[in-house]
Amino acid sequence: SRFVWYTGAFKLVLYYKTLLELVLATSLFTSTQDKNPLDALRSEFKSPFLLYYFL
Repeated sequence: SRFVWYTGAFKLVLYYKTLLELVLATSLFTSTQDKNPLDALRSEFKSPFLLYYFL
């Protein structure tokens, strides 16, 4: 049914959100201070879906 599909998509989006937050946290520690972590994320993730969800 459609409800099961929505639940699976929601879990997938939640998983990607956690993954992005982890990458953001690690890039904050590893990157230089004057660099914007969002720019680093945009250069790393070229997928429009991830960018659209993150922004």
